Amino acid sequence: MDYVGGEDILRTDNWYIAIEVYSDKEKDCLHEDSFSREPVLNYLRAIKKEYLTTHNYNETVFKN
Repeated sequence: MDYVGGEDILRTDNWYIAIEVYSDKEKDCLHEDSFSREPVLNYLRAIKKEYLTTHNYNETVFKN
């Protein structure tokens, strides 16, 4: 819930993040034949989990 102008606001809309992963050697690191697919998917799953469990998003933005 957000707090704006003295009132609590409940957000009910959806938010999406689009990510494209590529390298100099691979046009699409998420392609099923890509040799780097599994490490990239593991990393994306980890940052998704961190994002979904974070209550203070500024804490995630400014984290190293």
